[in-house]
Amino acid sequence: MAQKETLSSDYVPREESVISWNQLRIGRDDLVVAGAEELKNVDVAKFMEEEITIVIHKSTDKNALERVPVGVNGETAWLPRDTRIKLPRKFVERLARAQEATFRTDDNPDPRMDEGKIVRRTNGQVFPFQVIHDPNPRGAAWLQRISREG
Repeated sequence: MAQKETLSSDYVPREESVISWNQLRIGRDDLVVAGAEELKNVDVAKFMEEEITIVIHKSTDKNALERVPVGVNGETAWLPRDTRIKLPRKFVERLARAQEATFRTDDNPDPRMDEGKIVRRTNGQVFPFQVIHDPNPRGAAWLQRISREG
């Protein structure tokens, strides 16, 4: 199956509009492939296909990507930052699970300790985002759990 050429001008949204993920996806399969656990539970599969509206925040990193790549089961989308995007929950899960750890080494303030250094770890999201609208009342609890799991 040949893919349609994608131009950056195809992604320019109007300020008041919400972009649908269908406009941003690269790979299209009519068959949604899910994990074995999701195939057993139809309700979970439906829940993951529900569309929610998010905004991916701008980054202060000078080397940060202008568009965020997100892929699930062979479907890839390059999501613009600072724009309302309506997309299936399964893509939001990928964003929430994209976390990085940073490490800092500090001097140990206790002179009685044998080791003179303490290693401190901080976890955070690679692509911080905000959920603008989630039609499912279970969505907030789901997102908190996914974010903690990393």
